[in-house]
Amino acid sequence: MLIVGLVRKQPIMDALMLAVSLAVAAIPEGLSAIITIIMSIGVRDMARKRAIVRVLSSVETLGSTEIICSDKTGTITENKMRIRELYYNGRTVSAEELDKTNPLFFAMMLANDAEKNHQKYIGDPTEIALYECLEDYYDLDDFRDANPRVGEIPFDSERKMMTTVNKMADFGQFFVWTKGSFDSVIDRCTKILENGENHELTEEVAQRLKSVEIEKSSKAYRVLAFAYKEVGNDFKIDASLEDGLIFLGFTAMIDSPRTDVKAAIEACKTAGIRPIMITGDSDTTAAAVAKEVGIIDSDEGVITGSELDKMGEDGLANNIEKYSVYARVSPMNKLSIVNIWRNKGKIVAMTGDGVNDAPALKAADIGVGMGISGTDVAKAEADIVLMNDSFATIVAAIGEGRKIFDNIKNVLTYLLTGNIAEVLIVFIGMFIVSTNSGEMFNPIQLLYINLITDSIPAIMLAYEKESDGIMRRPVRKNSKSFFTKFLNLRIVFSALTKTCAIIGVYLLTNSTTCAFFALVLTEMAFAYTCRNLETPIWRIRGINKNLNIGMFVLLLIQLVFFFTPAGAILGLESMTIENALICIAIVLMVFILDELIKPVLKHLK
Repeated sequence: MLIVGLVRKQPIMDALMLAVSLAVAAIPEGLSAIITIIMSIGVRDMARKRAIVRVLSSVETLGSTEIICSDKTGTITENKMRIRELYYNGRTVSAEELDKTNPLFFAMMLANDAEKNHQKYIGDPTEIALYECLEDYYDLDDFRDANPRVGEIPFDSERKMMTTVNKMADFGQFFVWTKGSFDSVIDRCTKILENGENHELTEEVAQRLKSVEIEKSSKAYRVLAFAYKEVGNDFKIDASLEDGLIFLGFTAMIDSPRTDVKAAIEACKTAGIRPIMITGDSDTTAAAVAKEVGIIDSDEGVITGSELDKMGEDGLANNIEKYSVYARVSPMNKLSIVNIWRNKGKIVAMTGDGVNDAPALKAADIGVGMGISGTDVAKAEADIVLMNDSFATIVAAIGEGRKIFDNIKNVLTYLLTGNIAEVLIVFIGMFIVSTNSGEMFNPIQLLYINLITDSIPAIMLAYEKESDGIMRRPVRKNSKSFFTKFLNLRIVFSALTKTCAIIGVYLLTNSTTCAFFALVLTEMAFAYTCRNLETPIWRIRGINKNLNIGMFVLLLIQLVFFFTPAGAILGLESMTIENALICIAIVLMVFILDELIKPVLKHLK
């Protein structure tokens, strides 16, 4: 443009100023700020939905999520355990049917860290359920004081057990009390307490117990087994305490699915997102819950952590499409699942609440920490923290991520279309404008368009609500180019249409002021076109209140410059009513054409 100006013998400073101004107009330098505003608005809206964003860039990535690896307890379920049944002495009973001196009750109270303080329960939900079950029959604090704990082996995700050593006042001896997953506890037992006597735990008895455990788990009950043994005064707090135990029985408790999860799972599937459940519970319990909420239809999609270990990473990589439920998994299993899905090119969101979940959270594209049950370590590694721990909140956040991407695309289309049109108009104007300056628009006018007329609508487009059916679209591949065929056609078509319209206004009116007026109105009208690039405006539900307010303010600014002496600041001249009506008519035609072409361009998408 500078060279063309000099060839046409424009003054060097005029040509230089025009070239520099056009460069400013051609580059959407406000885009980075506007994108930050869009993401910040998204962060605010996600916070209202109980999802706190810790890493801003994750907001846009979230909209491309293809796999959600979610824990069961507290995320898919309510994390409010309630004991429904007890199994003791070969039969299913309620707490009311057992004697208060039953050793199963002792194990439930002593191998338990839950407490109650001012009517508020403190501790793990499973242990709180045990506490609640027995507090009508015992004063647990007094019982624990009378039978003090002298040692313990804390629970860990590898052993899946917890063991305490207590000095029992009524016996004057030290007893070991153990609770944990059924498989872990039964493997450490050599005897079983039945009818008040210890009997050998034969393979036949173990299988009978296992069949009962499977039956309970198939009802979505979580089974927690208990065992004990008496030890002498000389003992060590080591792994040997958990050998040679006497099996007592187990509790069957249930953690009901959240009421909104089933609809959220269905929304995932409609949106092309695959929900995956990863849990430390048994495969039967996991399968029952997964079928209830709609993750799987049969048991074929379930695999356990031990089966994963036997399969190895290569085997899992070849078969990972088959499984949607992972039970009895270790932290390393979780990490392997995340890495294999990512190696297949999928965008993976991973939920976690424990210290051991941190590697998987860090490895995932989107790490989602639990705000209620999560540890500080898990939250620190997470990109997003759920303040209500709900799976439905993850899905809502994904919808928000998709909306954010749409708004970025809309704003970019708005700015680039206007910038390309301005460059074309000024360039063509150098050959057709008959004024002394030989310019369609002067540098101040170009800066006014770029900083005032374009910026206000672009910022207000950041407040656009999500479009209808946003969660019914296929997942946008993160590797896919931002500038798709559809977006390129949208930008080029509108830029050329604007250019032809403004040049047409100048040829009809022979006035650069009218051309500038028409460009301003076209930019304002095009902002409404960019509310949704695919749907005509008369089919868009709802209004963008902020855009309307911005347009009202912008209209007042235009009235000041075009119809008062303030127009001299921009080098504008007065317009006749006839010319103003010509500008408005052409702008309306461009706006209608932009709306009518949307279904055609969408068909080419």
